[in-house]
Amino acid sequence: MKSGIQLAITASTALLLAGTLATPAPAQTQAELAEARKTLAEGSKRFMDVMAKVSDDQWNVRVSGITHTIGEEVEHISLSENDLQQVIANALKDPADPNAPEELEGKHEVVREVLLGEDATAERFKYQDKIADRRDFMEYYPPAHDRLMKLFDGSTNLAQHVYKHPSQKIGRLHAVQWFYYIAYHRERHVRQIEALLAHPDMPGSHKKAD
Repeated sequence: MKSGIQLAITASTALLLAGTLATPAPAQTQAELAEARKTLAEGSKRFMDVMAKVSDDQWNVRVSGITHTIGEEVEHISLSENDLQQVIANALKDPADPNAPEELEGKHEVVREVLLGEDATAERFKYQDKIADRRDFMEYYPPAHDRLMKLFDGSTNLAQHVYKHPSQKIGRLHAVQWFYYIAYHRERHVRQIEALLAHPDMPGSHKKAD
């Protein structure tokens, strides 16, 4: 028969464990999920706002010192917005790892630094000739972004599902951080579009060469 002290300790331990289980894991609180969703949505709006400044005669202009055209950057953003969703789907298929939120806490800041930091360089990619003009863009990108947001809103335990990025600088990311990856990757190329729009070789540019 347990003593009163033993019963008190057992009860206290049970309460402690219950409190621990009830505490949301890092990167899974509603506030943090809301911030990730906000980053996705606001970044997409910024992309669309920048695209509103792009004219048809600027779409395929190749300028000195920049590898890709605006049209190529637009295609890359649009296809990535769609294709990277499969990475998240693959992560969600794997068994949940309850330790992932704590082990990977803060990794989205690593992703931000790699993609948007001072040492980030312009990405080289292969143009696939799937989005040739503004009409193609409007047919492809908004639905791809809508699917991305539905995937975010319709998934649970995102921070417990992990998929490894091939870059050693990034490595393992849980699904919330992969959504951040998409947002930061998009922003990286939006900045490149802005650089193209400001280039003195670009028709309609208001910048002057030094």
